[in-house]
Amino acid sequence: MLFKLALLNLSRNRKRTLVTLLGITLSLGILVFVEGFFQGISVQSEKNLIDYQTAHLMIAQPGFDDEKDSKPLDYLWSDFGRTRKTIGDLPQVEGVTPRLRFPARLNDGEDELPCMGIGIDLAGTDEKVFRLKKAIIEGRYLNRGEAGILIGNSLAELFAISPGESITVVVRTRYEALEAMDLEIAGIVRTGNPWIDQNVFYLPLSLARSITEAPNEITELMVRLKPAAEAQLPVV
Repeated sequence: MLFKLALLNLSRNRKRTLVTLLGITLSLGILVFVEGFFQGISVQSEKNLIDYQTAHLMIAQPGFDDEKDSKPLDYLWSDFGRTRKTIGDLPQVEGVTPRLRFPARLNDGEDELPCMGIGIDLAGTDEKVFRLKKAIIEGRYLNRGEAGILIGNSLAELFAISPGESITVVVRTRYEALEAMDLEIAGIVRTGNPWIDQNVFYLPLSLARSITEAPNEITELMVRLKPAAEAQLPVV
């Protein structure tokens, strides 16, 4: 009986019924679009973090994660070789790479800005974990052993600097001594990650070790998982 009454009521004013149905359909369509849009942004942001900043896993000394942006050299790690091999031999792992990060200041003779230096392994392991090489928009990737750096595009714009030009890197070493070195801009990267593009420069791991007086140390091992293993990670 109630169903028949409802149908009768709808048929009495078909125009109003049609407008109502159109309104509901449009609202549902907008809701689905917005939800899909933000879900897509979330997935892309997560992929960007993995490709350029966090990888899937980070292994470091206890306490490092809390101090990695302020005092990373207080957590230097020298006996990482066995851990690196053990993790790298796991079937779920695509790549493992060592990195050495350190606070620094960039100086062009007029301006000086605080930033983060990251020493990367140019023996091929960093490319297995990160996608930095694909983010170069000017210049070229680093060569092993060279006295050069890659710099974020926003940082390069602040200094109005281009590949081939030099900039001074000022660092406080692990022993609290001040070191300064003039390094050539090999390339400029744009990752879409504000933290990297505005604050980070990359240099060969050997050069980072030399300028920080940490000849055999790193601060972290970064790990990329194979796609099948990544799909099994819990959603946080």
